[in-house]
Amino acid sequence: MAWPVENKVDLSRYAALILLVLGTAFSNAHCSRAATYFIDSLQGNDTASGLTTSAAWKSLEKINRTSFRPGDSIALRRGRVWHGSLVFTSSGCLEAPIIIESYGPETEAAPMISGLYAGHLEWTHVRENIYRAHNPRVSQSPGLLIYRGSPVPPVTTLNFSEISSHPLPGAVLLQLDGIYRTMWVTSTSGTHISGYSLANFDKNIKVHVRQADKTGREIQWRQTLPPPEIVYDINALTRPGQWYVAPEQKTIYIFSKTVPTEAAVQPGYEKWGIRLVNCSHITVRDIAVSGFGEVGVWLHNADSVTLDNLRVSNTGCAGHRTGLLLFNSSNCTVSRCTVTSSLGNGIVLYAYPGGTGNRGSCSNLINHNRVTHSGAAGISLSTDAPRTGSLVRDNIIEKNIIEQSNSIAYDAAGIYLLNSGTGNIIRNNTVRRGGNGQLRSSGIMLDGGVSPTLVEHNSIEANSLSGIAASGSGHKILHNNLKNNGNTAWESAQIVLFPVNSNASGCTIQYNAMEAGAGRKLVLRTIMPGSPWLPHNIDCNSYRTADTRPFCWSSSWSCGRWIDFSAWKKLTGQDRHSTLRFMKHQRDLN
Repeated sequence: MAWPVENKVDLSRYAALILLVLGTAFSNAHCSRAATYFIDSLQGNDTASGLTTSAAWKSLEKINRTSFRPGDSIALRRGRVWHGSLVFTSSGCLEAPIIIESYGPETEAAPMISGLYAGHLEWTHVRENIYRAHNPRVSQSPGLLIYRGSPVPPVTTLNFSEISSHPLPGAVLLQLDGIYRTMWVTSTSGTHISGYSLANFDKNIKVHVRQADKTGREIQWRQTLPPPEIVYDINALTRPGQWYVAPEQKTIYIFSKTVPTEAAVQPGYEKWGIRLVNCSHITVRDIAVSGFGEVGVWLHNADSVTLDNLRVSNTGCAGHRTGLLLFNSSNCTVSRCTVTSSLGNGIVLYAYPGGTGNRGSCSNLINHNRVTHSGAAGISLSTDAPRTGSLVRDNIIEKNIIEQSNSIAYDAAGIYLLNSGTGNIIRNNTVRRGGNGQLRSSGIMLDGGVSPTLVEHNSIEANSLSGIAASGSGHKILHNNLKNNGNTAWESAQIVLFPVNSNASGCTIQYNAMEAGAGRKLVLRTIMPGSPWLPHNIDCNSYRTADTRPFCWSSSWSCGRWIDFSAWKKLTGQDRHSTLRFMKHQRDLN
């Protein structure tokens, strides 16, 4: 006997209801098994249950060895310090994430995961202001060392077969082989040149020298230096806190005017602080991480992870050299975190094309964070090549504060994009005071291989190279406030359009407010001669300047001459509805 049609519909409704009930029961079963585990580095015991504050576990190793279930919580005691790494591989679920957080009196400091060496180093006086300490754990540079409370990068020394003249301290050495390998020179001695570097030099590539002349403008030496070799030279240590590791001797050498123990010298031997690997639906909040040589907090192949109110500080320049790293990790949120004193980058979204099932670093939200005093970029989005740019797409970078980035690297930005895909949005950020007179830092840089990106409502001030520097095509640069970026060392301006492999092309630059004080410029366009480009749409901007010729529309790699506003509009056909006000006389030059 056939069922009536209306009964078939009723059965489907019953089936859906049954599935809903079973799903709810399954979810509740998961949550009913959830537990909170307490960890106390001072009064805990790894043989205890961990399920109450009086039976807390003691070590990070206990957490690392334990498998956790959806809905579980791991609570670290406030006011406590752990030396080592937290490596986490368990996953929660959408309805029941795993939470790693703090407990204890609110008046006490956040729990601290430290990578600094907790043991005692025996220092031997070598000669005036030079000390050394032998330690079997030292087989290579730990990436950072704390001297009087601040992180210091190791000194690199390059030996050249011949040098006809020496670069001055403050000069920059470059190897150009697809990436910048750079050294910021601190001292020279014979054929040795020493300084701070974030990348290892290649012994097969010649070295370019860029150095400021007497007027402060950067010049490039006509002759290159021959390929270098890395050596270890005690004479390179000329300032308090400078140090290096002699790996064969397993010995740290340091310049200090007092015994290093009195200067609170501590190397950071551990590589990373918190590492979440192949996991999903995790929340980590209210924890401090400090003193790691490579990465403070590392999400590796993670999905749907939330990092909230973390304090990451004093991370080094080894390996990935990042305070907070999202590596092939998507759908994650980084919010209300503070990243300070990273010798490399502050926050990085990076995708490596290898591996199976790689989702890239996509659809992440990076908001309400503060990144200060980074050796390289404040926030960076990148892959290794333009063809892999789609692995970094649809990310939102908003309402962050980035200050004093690029204190070691030669050329980057407060927010830096390289080989990234479509859909990335950079909005409502504040970027200020990046770089210095020798090191170039834009507020926001869209470098080579960057797909169309929206850059809007950002406040960008007093960065050494430019406010916004853009290569690539189709970018929308709207409603930004740019003030007094760039200096006379380089061809720079509030907005710079420049070529990398192809010309900047078809960009919309509208409703921006730009101010350029004495010695600074407004807009600069350079191109690769003979390479095609599409017209830009530059209009409805508000300009204020102390310079009567603050614009350049060049048909070559560099600026031939700067022009006034009338000549700019006539030459380019742009800015028909824009206004310019001369700051000295406060009169409209429209």
